[in-house]
Amino acid sequence: MTTPAWDWLLLTSFDRTLVDFDVCERLVEQLAPELLAMLVGQDSASMVGLTNTVLAELQRRGVSRDALIEALQALGCDELTPAACDMLRLAKERHRAAVRVVSPGANGVFVHHVLAGRKAAALVDGVVANAASFERVGDGADAATPAVQQLGGKKSAAPPAGKPQGVGQKLVVKATGGGCDRGCPMCPGREVRAAKQQGRYRSIVFCGAGAADVCAARALGPGDCVLARGGHALAEYAACAAAGKAEPLAAKVVVWRSPEEMRDAVLGLMEAGVK
Repeated sequence: MTTPAWDWLLLTSFDRTLVDFDVCERLVEQLAPELLAMLVGQDSASMVGLTNTVLAELQRRGVSRDALIEALQALGCDELTPAACDMLRLAKERHRAAVRVVSPGANGVFVHHVLAGRKAAALVDGVVANAASFERVGDGADAATPAVQQLGGKKSAAPPAGKPQGVGQKLVVKATGGGCDRGCPMCPGREVRAAKQQGRYRSIVFCGAGAADVCAARALGPGDCVLARGGHALAEYAACAAAGKAEPLAAKVVVWRSPEEMRDAVLGLMEAGVK
């Protein structure tokens, strides 16, 4: 029998979990607030196409590659909380935990630069998210751009006068990994099952919030733990499961409502060995 290489695997979702907000929403709020209405209320698991539309609009409005990266790093510096960073650091230092970010709604560029802004990249052993890269946009690509575009069912005004629309780079996100019957474009449940099959971890602690995170929670077993953010889809599902109205969860469930509560719960569970 293989001896686990780590005592714990700490898996955490990204938006509204490791970071206290939706990164794409906050980015748009800062760089092009007129586009924000497109994103508010959307579940991050189904937003790859919408994110690409918004990123193209940012480039069309003159937001450069460097400006986008600078904004992402500033978000990490200002709003990736000390409590979340402490959770990652102390899980590794005190409890021999591997730390991985798994997020079906985020993309690798967003995650990397937000972590870099807080100088927290070294606290994460791996990132599982949608692939993303900057692609060159030439003058011809924008030649037929209408003054008003239809975006996600909502109209978007043309860029303000004087904003460049020509050659530049736009960030393009590509859905990565297989989906599932719940509609996740990149199912985090697959990552949980793969981690369990590897036999490298004694137990898994998963922190999440959104609807896609339900798949990860359902893949966990006895001896594992789900930390669900109160007021969001994962906590709602856990409550339904506890009441017999949804497929039950085999793992222990703890609800948290602040980054400090999440940190304390994760470290407490590891200290106690999840009982």
